Amino acid sequence: MTAKQMAWLNSSGKDIVVVPDREGKNQGLIDAALDNGWEVSFPEWEDGVKDCANASARYGRLYTLQSIIENKTKNSLKINVKRKMFRE
Repeated sequence: MTAKQMAWLNSSGKDIVVVPDREGKNQGLIDAALDNGWEVSFPEWEDGVKDCANASARYGRLYTLQSIIENKTKNSLKINVKRKMFRE
């Protein structure tokens, strides 16, 4: 994520929730969320579901959104523990 993109998101006035793909390469996005005080969500989807698009196709948009909201957190300890599930 570029500094310009982060600044734009921070100036939007919206609550930012990062939902990383279930791959180790997304650690930088999680770091950006921690640095900017954004929430991170680690929904408990089945093993074959890698991202929000897969979740929407499998579960439907409403359930996918609900699971993202229910699992969001700003707690850095919780984020750092859960992020280990996505490291290669």
